[in-house]
Amino acid sequence: MACSLLRNLALVGIGLVLGAGWSAFGEPAPRQYWHEGRAIEHEARKPLDASVVAWPEIKRSSMNGSCPAYGSKALDTQTSHGGGFKISIDQSQRTYTLVYCLNDFVPRIDFMPNRRNGTAVEPTPAELWPVKIESGASESFDIQVGRTVIGLLNNLSYLMTVDENRFAESINRLASDFSDTSSVRAATIRNVRALASSWNTGNAQ
Repeated sequence: MACSLLRNLALVGIGLVLGAGWSAFGEPAPRQYWHEGRAIEHEARKPLDASVVAWPEIKRSSMNGSCPAYGSKALDTQTSHGGGFKISIDQSQRTYTLVYCLNDFVPRIDFMPNRRNGTAVEPTPAELWPVKIESGASESFDIQVGRTVIGLLNNLSYLMTVDENRFAESINRLASDFSDTSSVRAATIRNVRALASSWNTGNAQ
């Protein structure tokens, strides 16, 4: 009897392992990539408890109050408690649109590839700006624009210098992720190679 009980328990265990990869409807359960991120206020750098929603589409479909939606059904919805959050995206989804919303802040929309598990969303941390910029903050805004542009160009130029062939391959691979949903965004990514080259040499391409 003891042997029979052990055999039955073993069979149940095997069934649980085999069933873990299948949904209740007899279909393979979706495999997902998870991504972590943080949301902070730009000026004070303090963590924000913002709504963070991942959407499947790349074009805005509607508005939920002041918060934009990019599809009829969200892929995942989280809150950045203490600034931090983790989202899960089905592996079949090559790209997704991440929307940050919080009262009194300008909504932030970031377009992301969904290629690897455990990668952080870009940028991390994501900075949110208040709807009403306080008096004297205009200079801070100008500084941020300059830092972002120059930092981006210098980083791209340096990566191209490290390995130009690999840089081109990475750009093309990233563009292909967006090619199904937006040919314009895919072309924008491919143009980054010429942009980095022009910044590096000082000559038009």
